[in-house]
Amino acid sequence: MSAAFELDFMTSKQTFDPKFESVQLIGMGICSAQISPSGELVVNFTDGHSENIGHVVGSNGVGIVSISKTKGNGAPGTSDTYTIKLSDGSAYDFAVYQGADGKGDKTFTFNQAVPEKVWTVLHSMGKYPSVSVSDSAGTVVFGEVSYTDVNSIKIVFASAFAGTAYLN
Repeated sequence: MSAAFELDFMTSKQTFDPKFESVQLIGMGICSAQISPSGELVVNFTDGHSENIGHVVGSNGVGIVSISKTKGNGAPGTSDTYTIKLSDGSAYDFAVYQGADGKGDKTFTFNQAVPEKVWTVLHSMGKYPSVSVSDSAGTVVFGEVSYTDVNSIKIVFASAFAGTAYLN
């Protein structure tokens, strides 16, 4: 059994869906709520009484039994296939690309030595990279990133500062 209910803390009024257990309580609060070993939600009120809202816990979920490489040799510039086996007997394959140079994706680090509000970064990566920025103290700073093209970006900040942009 499940139940829909509404709690209005401004008026201390709780209204439970009449399709299930029709209860309306005025002027009381909730002391605690817990899920019983059988999966039922039990709410304890300030006047000392309790209400069993009904079964709220589903059956056990499906878990991962194993993840294993089923195809490939990990060579640079190739893809390997991995298989995830689940406790319900199903299995899913996914591919992992090994970077062509054996080191993975391209990255670029840009150092802005002079405090500026707008940073222009020529990265020559040939893609639209993800960007994270930190100031000279190492604190993460958020700015508005715009992609000029696949080889350069512009980052606009609320105020000028010096720091480092990390592109991936």
